[in-house]
Amino acid sequence: MTNKHSFSEANKATDYTHKHIPSSLDEGIDDIATLATASKTDILFKNINPTTVREAYRDERVWRLKFKKAYLNNPNWFVIYNLINPYSLVKTVLAVLLGTSLALLTRSEINWGVFTLCLVLAILVQLFANLCKEYSSENLGTKYECRLCEFEAIPGEKIISRRTVLQLTKITAVAILASCIGLVFLAGLSLGSTLVFAGLIIIILNLLMRYSIGSNPYNFTVLGELSYFLVYGVVMVDASFYLQVHDFDIYLLFPALAFGFLCVATLNLFNMRDSYVARAYHKDNLAVVFGTKASRLFQTTFYLLALIFYSYFNTVIAAPWFCYLFFISTPLIAFHLYVIHTDASTKALNNQKYIANLINIVTTGTFIITTVIAIYAWQ
Repeated sequence: MTNKHSFSEANKATDYTHKHIPSSLDEGIDDIATLATASKTDILFKNINPTTVREAYRDERVWRLKFKKAYLNNPNWFVIYNLINPYSLVKTVLAVLLGTSLALLTRSEINWGVFTLCLVLAILVQLFANLCKEYSSENLGTKYECRLCEFEAIPGEKIISRRTVLQLTKITAVAILASCIGLVFLAGLSLGSTLVFAGLIIIILNLLMRYSIGSNPYNFTVLGELSYFLVYGVVMVDASFYLQVHDFDIYLLFPALAFGFLCVATLNLFNMRDSYVARAYHKDNLAVVFGTKASRLFQTTFYLLALIFYSYFNTVIAAPWFCYLFFISTPLIAFHLYVIHTDASTKALNNQKYIANLINIVTTGTFIITTVIAIYAWQ
């Protein structure tokens, strides 16, 4: 990989970029037929406004040029950053924090070694999911996502091969197995508890693999939203709790469900953003099946359900008033919903991904902090 990305190759790519990218982004845009042929991500529908296609194609050129420049500035960092995708780690870290904090309800202190290894395992699982998505046979990208196996900074040369991605996936799977074995011994799990934990890990990995890989991956159907809900909401939170307590409690489901709805809301936002491209590739997720207007209502419903389940959990455990401070995220939610209801453009929806992550951090983070404070106050 080092030889391929040598200084001379970078200069070659830079020269190509300067020669072939028009000085004016509108240069070379002649008619709709040319746009439809040249563009790989903007699909031409019947009766579409030519101005809309022109703007979409121009927008795509900007983003492709942005990716090329980022890659040429630092090839290795560009690949690592896009494979890890820091934004995707938010939900996994929050899931572990949530499950571990809830364990304090049944024990006086947490096992910090188990907690640390849980975080490592969660990050590895998310990396595994990212690699599966990259390796998948789905030849579909949008102007706001860089699929490394399909991206060419230099014509005819992929910046990373699918074979390399497969090798990285296998290495990550081995690291996940090692982390699981370490957790079994560190948490002191019995044979029965070990089997339960192994079952949870198998469910997580299977759902994440099927989300991207296979003849009919889950992200092509509404099962994509369901798998997101189960993995990041129910299973990850429950697994983090189980490794601390070695038992389950029914009341744990309420915050787990709330967190799951927050994660699904983020996925639904991405699906709304990519709905036109997804429709052309015969995807059947919520945004495609029910349309953009219904997806906005789903987004509102997901956030309402998250707030309701967090509130109901506090009611069940008779939490003090400050445990409801997670409602401070309400202005963010209101702003987010206002934007997606008034501006359905792909650029506006893409910018809202930062707000969606912030909503999850503020809502769940505040819930975790106030719950821990209440538990220690009771003790």
